[in-house]
Amino acid sequence: LTPTPTVLTAWTDTLLRALDDRGLEGRALAEQAGISRDVLADPDRRVPLAASTRLWRAAVEATGDDALGIDVSRYVRPTTFHALGQAFLASPTLRAALERAARFSSVTADVTVVTTERVADGFALSIGWRPGTEPPAFEAVDTVLASIVRSARFMLDRSVAPVRLALERPVP
Repeated sequence: LTPTPTVLTAWTDTLLRALDDRGLEGRALAEQAGISRDVLADPDRRVPLAASTRLWRAAVEATGDDALGIDVSRYVRPTTFHALGQAFLASPTLRAALERAARFSSVTADVTVVTTERVADGFALSIGWRPGTEPPAFEAVDTVLASIVRSARFMLDRSVAPVRLALERPVP
């Protein structure tokens, strides 16, 4: 029997802070999505992925912002992903940081399968999901990717940018 897929509560709190800053009641939306205030009060707890996805869908609907994930990335803190965020930033190179993120990605969302590989023009990070599981909301993935770019810029230089990005999702 496969356990129920989950994500970090601290990750969910990132979305709630972004919603609150937009004048929306993030915690009320979370409760409507099936995430209790007790769970949200403890950053060490985990939220069922299905409830997190419902919250992201409600947040996109409430904001009318199909690119909400990009904005939410501004609310990610070094502690959002627990020690993984700090280990990422403390890495000696961006490659080492991405390899750490891949190795410990299941801490954030336990359905995640992340790989890294050297490619002709650099280094590639691929994010996928355990077979037979529903992936997170598209906007949550957008937030993760934008957070990686923001962290890389913090580590190295504001001009750091991905050379290529391929998403398996509808536009925007």
